Amino acid sequence: DEEGVVSITKDDEKSKLEQQTSPPSILLDRPGFRFWHKLDRTWKVPKTFIRITLTTPSVYRSPRTMTFMRIYERMLNDDLNSFVYDAGQAGSGYRVSIAPTGVRISLSGYSEKLPDLLETVTTRMLSLIEELKQDNDEGLQMKFQKARDNLLRETNNYRLDTPYEIANYNTRLISEESTWYVGDYLRELEEGNLNMEQCGRVAHDCLTGSLRVEALCHGNIDKDQAMHVADVVGKRFQSNTSQPLLDVELPTFRAMKLPTKSETKAIFGSSAIDESTTTASLVYQEVAYSDKEENNALEFVLQA
Repeated sequence: DEEGVVSITKDDEKSKLEQQTSPPSILLDRPGFRFWHKLDRTWKVPKTFIRITLTTPSVYRSPRTMTFMRIYERMLNDDLNSFVYDAGQAGSGYRVSIAPTGVRISLSGYSEKLPDLLETVTTRMLSLIEELKQDNDEGLQMKFQKARDNLLRETNNYRLDTPYEIANYNTRLISEESTWYVGDYLRELEEGNLNMEQCGRVAHDCLTGSLRVEALCHGNIDKDQAMHVADVVGKRFQSNTSQPLLDVELPTFRAMKLPTKSETKAIFGSSAIDESTTTASLVYQEVAYSDKEENNALEFVLQA
């Protein structure tokens, strides 16, 4: 008697696995804003992760704009500690970071409370900008100066990084198009006469100007709750004054073709090539900034 016997075939297991590993689906797709959602069907824990990318060329437009946005990043994360302390104690977390391509926002925590954390973080991102533009808060002025001093110290300390990190950075400067040098940032921090009002205006342009918003909501959160998250993101970063970023406006960092030996001589001079020791078309050497540095590094780049 075969009644009551359940048979599980390989096709059934494959179907179940494909269901668990299905990619995120697009819930919202309109000019300048695309929102992805994936319901967790594997672990089934009451947690959700939100990732938001605000792509804009305004952040890396110049060493000055990048410097202002790094100061804004430090001020924001320091300021948010007082706003979201309780959320951190309850197991939720956030991070707002600045990249050459724009602004990245990451949140994680229990699904029920995460939309509230998103509201708090994104609201404070914009309200801080307005306070910076007013430039009349003494306490905020002290925070601005502290963030600037910390950034200056960190930028200066770059020269004390390990040789392999410096070699990697120098390779990027040589091979990538339109890359700012650390010295450019130091000049802005030391001689640029930076102030809060200018910082606020740069941040306002970066977060409310031409943007492309891409977001992912993944975890134990259904479509209706995910759409609520999408509404919050859209209201904050797709205002009436913002314009969708066109494809041709997207920030790109292209690798340049390495020069030949003759081109190297024309650009850098004959000192950039040592015919007796190497066949490489370009040789760049730098002595460690610290006399106490005992290590060295070699970065060799081949380009087909």
